[in-house]
Amino acid sequence: IDEIKKYTVKKIILVSSTSVYDDSQRNVNERDEPQPETIAGKQLRQVDELFMNSKELQTTIVRFGGLIGGSRQPAKYLAGRKDLADGNASVNLIHRNDCINILIEILKQDAFGKVFNAVNPDHPKKSDYYIQKTKELGLEPPTFAEANSNEIFKKVNSENLKAILNYSFKTSI
Repeated sequence: IDEIKKYTVKKIILVSSTSVYDDSQRNVNERDEPQPETIAGKQLRQVDELFMNSKELQTTIVRFGGLIGGSRQPAKYLAGRKDLADGNASVNLIHRNDCINILIEILKQDAFGKVFNAVNPDHPKKSDYYIQKTKELGLEPPTFAEANSNEIFKKVNSENLKAILNYSFKTSI
């Protein structure tokens, strides 16, 4: 922040991550206070706060979900794996085309001083999504372990994208 302040830059888009929300928070949107439990999530949250609390900078935080698109297809890394955990978890993904379009809309609309969760509104179960995607790629589908009834997962919602930017997702996951 001190280095940024040396220049005339006053408006910042900080690319963050939905990992600032813990699974225990379940359904979250931008009004929910992040409660990270992982070290990486806590570090990201600290950076978010530093920028948002800066009096000299107008910061918009964009918390992207898992990135897909182009050569980036996480299903490739799960192909053929056995007994994966969390099969009932909702996926929180976003296509890179939407990432770019969201950033452009923030700039076009001068939407600074905001927080946006950037996650596609479709949230299929992890097992359904990755089995389907590996099949589409001609890869061996993964298998998932028996679900535990006590499992808790987060589902990240992007309410501010619609409410503030009037953004509609262009690319399906």
